[in-house]
Amino acid sequence: MFTDTGTGEVNQATIIIRSLDGNYNTTGSTVFAEFDRIRIECQDLGGFTYDKFFEVINIIPSQTKGEGTLLTLECLGIEYHT
Repeated sequence: MFTDTGTGEVNQATIIIRSLDGNYNTTGSTVFAEFDRIRIECQDLGGFTYDKFFEVINIIPSQTKGEGTLLTLECLGIEYHT
């Protein structure tokens, strides 16, 4: 969830991606790396659009029997640089 209220808090995002056969981690056309920038744009039920940029700060690969291979990207809003 994004807010533009100016609370001074840094936006955070956790993105979980299915990473079958190493996609997004070691193979494929897109491989994520630390400090990559990701743009997330979404629209709420009121029709307001939020457009934020995040920087990948941590990449966590995992594998479970139920969910398969996952890649978790922990991100901070780029405003943390200021």
